[in-house]
Amino acid sequence: MLSTLIEKSKLINLEEDTHTYFLQNSNINFQSVTEFIHTFFKEFDENKIANKLTSSHPRYTGMTAKELIEKWNSNRDRGTKVHKEIEDYILKKYNNTYDMKSKQAIDFINKKCIKDSNVLLPELIIYSEKLKLAGTIDLVIYNKLTNQISLIDWKTNKKINKKAFRESETGLRWPTKSLPDCNFTHYTLQLSLYKYILQNYYNIKVNGIFLIHLKDETYELYKCNYKESIIINMLKEKNNY
Repeated sequence: MLSTLIEKSKLINLEEDTHTYFLQNSNINFQSVTEFIHTFFKEFDENKIANKLTSSHPRYTGMTAKELIEKWNSNRDRGTKVHKEIEDYILKKYNNTYDMKSKQAIDFINKKCIKDSNVLLPELIIYSEKLKLAGTIDLVIYNKLTNQISLIDWKTNKKINKKAFRESETGLRWPTKSLPDCNFTHYTLQLSLYKYILQNYYNIKVNGIFLIHLKDETYELYKCNYKESIIINMLKEKNNY
């Protein structure tokens, strides 16, 4: 099972700048798992939202829309840096200094993940040629004793929201129409789709799917419920399932 994961991941590459996946000896135009999930929810219009927040929300008083967008971009860049530092640490490419959030992930890894029975695979790409979907899992933990894996998704954003900003904000269409449009919903569906691909196209048993919310001084673990039926119906909507 472990060899299947590793060998298949070597066949596909991610072009970071365009976030495009390329499979060797194939002309399949893969859609990223993240992009696929986003098609079921309202698009994030950063200019519109930044203008609205800076003109109406007291937290952003005195800030221009441009400044707020620059702050968002800075936070995204930090998140990318943290992911890279975590990956390097797992691969034993140690740094002299680490971001505070990277330190929290490293603490979790050392206390909860590094065991003789575990194999850690960071930033692992998986895909399905049939579904034409591909994605990168932040951390796969393979347990040699159970022959099962767990999936970890690092999150560095300020807050994990389990409720939409407004109660009326839900998915755009079936089967997400009844789901709150919040980041926890998006992340849970993303991890659920990873699990679905692994179990149905890799024949690998996934034990659990988890979010780790990294903060400067601590981390918080969220165990996500597997949304299999919703994923199946979302894939039916994709027209190539």
